[in-house]
Amino acid sequence: MNILSNNIRGIGCEVKRSWLRECRIQNHSFFVGLQEMKSREIKNKLDRQIWDSSNFECEVIDPVGLSESIKGEGFLAIKVVWLGSRKSCCFVNVYAPQKPLRKRSMWNNLVDLINSDIDSCWFVFGDFNAVRLPEERLGFVFCQNSAYYFNEFLHSLGLLEIKMGGGVVDLHT
Repeated sequence: MNILSNNIRGIGCEVKRSWLRECRIQNHSFFVGLQEMKSREIKNKLDRQIWDSSNFECEVIDPVGLSESIKGEGFLAIKVVWLGSRKSCCFVNVYAPQKPLRKRSMWNNLVDLINSDIDSCWFVFGDFNAVRLPEERLGFVFCQNSAYYFNEFLHSLGLLEIKMGGGVVDLHT
């Protein structure tokens, strides 16, 4: 199963939607998680321009999180049942807050959410706005404290870092 995750920084432009469609097709992506779309209205255009179909579901949250059970500040979690195996899969698209305290709160909320359903297979991906090591921080000051809490979050859930295409995807099995 392929998951496409991209910090698109606005998706109103036709060129970006076409590029995203081509990436989805080339990578045979089953699930697409976008961060920084900057538009709730784009939801209606995704079927035609990205999926070539209306046979899909789309969920959007505002940058400031909501308090519903699968929506939180900085993330959106969607649970589906994989028909072939009848296994529950949860996809968590992360766009972490910039402020360290809000980011730590989000890590804690995600740990609680994932630990509340240990029988499901969890896929956690997106823009974490954090790095694990100083060499990952290019052009900015490395924050040891933020790295510590990010690493603690990954370790506490047994998340694995998978390097792909210059980016990072975290997967929990």
